[in-house]
Formats: sequence, C-alpha cells, structure tokens
Amino acid sequence: MNGARSVLPIAFAARSIAAAVVKNLGHSTDIENFKNICQLLLREERRGRIPLHLGALVLLEAEGRLASDDTVLFTMGCSIVARGDGGFGGPRGKGIPPHRVPRREPDLSCDIETRPDQALLYRLTGDRNPLHADPSRAAALGFDRPIMHGLCTFGIACRAILRTICDYDYTLIEEFDARFSSPVIPGETITTEMWQDGNVISFSCRVQERGEIVLRNGRCILRA
Repeated sequence: MNGARSVLPIAFAARSIAAAVVKNLGHSTDIENFKNICQLLLREERRGRIPLHLGALVLLEAEGRLASDDTVLFTMGCSIVARGDGGFGGPRGKGIPPHRVPRREPDLSCDIETRPDQALLYRLTGDRNPLHADPSRAAALGFDRPIMHGLCTFGIACRAILRTICDYDYTLIEEFDARFSSPVIPGETITTEMWQDGNVISFSCRVQERGEIVLRNGRCILRA
C-alpha cells in the first residue's frame, strides 16, 4: 500500500467530542448544529528540518442542540490541515497541544476486525467522499484502494473502550478525542491499546497487518 507516501491536500488532523447531556433521543429527534471557525493558523510543512511550504490549520467547533428547547447535547472540535493554503498573513501555530499517552506498557487492549466493505457501510452516514469508494479516485491520490473514513476509525476506538472498560454503557463517556495519523484499509484489524488512570483513559490504535499507528494521543474521560 502506498498510503504512507500519499499527501492529501485537505485532511482531518484531530477530532474531539464532549457530551453535555446524556439522554435518550428516541427514533425521531431534530438536532440543530451551530458551527464556527475558532482559529485559523499558518502551519509550516517540513521534510525533516527543511521547510517546504506554508499550509493552514483550521480549528473548528460545533455545538449540537435540541431544536425543541435549545438544550445543548454536545460540542465537537475538529482540526483540519489544508496543505499549501498558507500565505494569508495570519499567526503561526500548532493548534491545541496533544494529550500525552503514558510511556508504560498498556493496561488493556482490544482487537476489532473491520469488514472489507466497511467504508461503503460508513458512507451511508452521509460522507460521500469518493476517496472511500472509488478505486480510481483513491489511485489518483496514491492509494492502492479506497481507504476507510477517519471518523469510522475514531468510532471503532470508542467501541473498543466501550467493550473493554464500560461494558457498553455509553453514558459513562464524557469526552473523547484523538489525532489521526494514518489511514486504515477496510478489512484490516485495529488494535486499541489503553492506559487507565482514574477516570482518564489514554489510548492509541494501530493496524495489526502493517503495524501502523492510525490514531494517536487518544483521551477518553469517564464520568466521575
């Protein structure tokens, strides 16, 4: 696979979710999302110590509210890297500092196999980016085949913690965030390694077949 050598012009760098209210929404609930750009930074692209060009780092935030009474349900943060889109005269920066995973051996781990058609199934959520479904588009970006959505990998990491630590009680999770570092090929097995310190779960994910880290600097905060 040529994924390690591919350069996407726009890519998710990190994602975070914080639940404000945990409640059963039922099968038909209207939710309004309010989005804004929190910060726009210049980001220097380097090869080793050699500067190549300036890109942009876009920090976004979204808030989900019940349409019926304006109750805030969750907030989401997102960092997007736009390579080559710098030069706009803004401040330089690296965004939010990443969570540091402990250096000791993991306390727990969980293996989850993905399906060969995992990206096609996840596409039903509404993310129709052809990179995840069209072999020709994937090949044009340097991949041997369509890759899995980063948010699908993000969800699998959450599932691993739900299965291993929370006994599938989703109400225990208060915050969940991680950084994307490499794509997953549908059909690969994702191993999530976890470190538990009180109500803070640090985690990282790698694919067994290639030993590649696909999510790093993960942090899950459980309700006290």
